[in-house]
Amino acid sequence: KQTLNKHYEKLPEDPTQTLHKELFNLWVEGKEDSFVSPKEAKEIMGISNNPKSDGTGPTNRPSTLPHFKPGISYFYPSLKIHKLEKDLLKPGVEPPVCLITALQDGVS
Repeated sequence: KQTLNKHYEKLPEDPTQTLHKELFNLWVEGKEDSFVSPKEAKEIMGISNNPKSDGTGPTNRPSTLPHFKPGISYFYPSLKIHKLEKDLLKPGVEPPVCLITALQDGVS
């Protein structure tokens, strides 16, 4: 549990959805400018290549599959026991920790 507030600044809201939308739009732009193929855009970001009803081009709509949606973020510690001196390796010692962020039901 993170208790020292000097190590982080609490965000007023979770930026995951906003960042995902921004990333999605960058991929659509890359697809339209031929930096990535429609197949890559579909497989990686779930960008549709279905034609618009008027036939003017692809819809570029996001997939509704849960695989392409950002998940719920969570944190877990990675203990850095190798950073301790040999004489400090005793029961009850608190080793340095690296906090790792991951996502459920999505790409981490």
